[in-house]
Amino acid sequence: MNTMRKGLAGLFAALAVSIALLGCAAPAEAPKTNDVAAAAIQSVTAARRAATQLLLAGKITVEQDQAMQLKLDKARAGIVAAKTTADLASAIGLLREVEATTKPPETKP
Repeated sequence: MNTMRKGLAGLFAALAVSIALLGCAAPAEAPKTNDVAAAAIQSVTAARRAATQLLLAGKITVEQDQAMQLKLDKARAGIVAAKTTADLASAIGLLREVEATTKPPETKP
């Protein structure tokens, strides 16, 4: 799971570099988990299309395409797992906040 977090951190870094190179103002807040997951899924989809185009152009073999598709299946599953983990961690944090604010103060006997 640490690998997934590093992957998401890399994705954030790439996004920041892209924004800096384009001369755009940096976003006021970090991208939402759903936005990052959607961008990552789009990258997987683009890689699938590229592999298919390479296969159709005769640049790679069917076996190479199948290997690439299998790797991309695993990448997509990792993205979904990372998003689910982030969503769960966020929900647990919110529950802890609610519990902390609604707990009656302890009294000493």
